[in-house]
Amino acid sequence: MRFIVAVLLLTCSLTPAWADESVDAKVDALLAGYEYVPTASDWQRVGDGAAAVLMKRADDSKRDLVDRARAVSSLSHFPTKAVRAWLTTLQADSRAPEVLRRKATAALTHVPSLPADSPKPAVRP
Repeated sequence: MRFIVAVLLLTCSLTPAWADESVDAKVDALLAGYEYVPTASDWQRVGDGAAAVLMKRADDSKRDLVDRARAVSSLSHFPTKAVRAWLTTLQADSRAPEVLRRKATAALTHVPSLPADSPKPAVRP
């Protein structure tokens, strides 16, 4: 899985916000909710780099599996080519936990395909 993230970083030019601790802290706060499911507007308030941090959280095998699954599900709010590629790769990874693969499948049903000439929105409304 770490290889997947590294390849996506190199090929899809994800924002360098991974190092931004304020984005990390905001993502962690939203993922920590026991019964609350973050909305698209919640993710918009986090700002640039939220999708990259969510992919990083989902890929971290040291994190709780429930947190990782919530991160994968939350990616459905980010209709970018990078997110779609990452979810597709996770879905096909037979070594990934089954729950993450199922969450990736569900998230892909909510991430619309982007026309080639459309601008990339940061967060789906």
